[in-house]
Amino acid sequence: MEPNQEEIDAHIAEIVDFVATRLPAKYIIGQKEHGGRLWEKKLGPEITLELLDFMVYWYTFKVQVDKLVAAAAKHKDPELQEALKPFFYEMKKGHD
Repeated sequence: MEPNQEEIDAHIAEIVDFVATRLPAKYIIGQKEHGGRLWEKKLGPEITLELLDFMVYWYTFKVQVDKLVAAAAKHKDPELQEALKPFFYEMKKGHD
């Protein structure tokens, strides 16, 4: 079942709120740690490490969600099955 425009708009609002409530504090922390004038800093290795951290977090999250989806698939609740359909598709297709 495709989400309707109201669901899409609500999801976008959730994302915007999530970012808006966290970004200012993260920005301030980054300023304190790194200061300004980033073009003068050697960020290549640091950015690479941050991206690797992100990949580890993402992969670990995906594995944990896949395990939860597989466990929930055994549940015979039709509403739960409907809610999990997008995850089953991802698992069957092997999408990451």
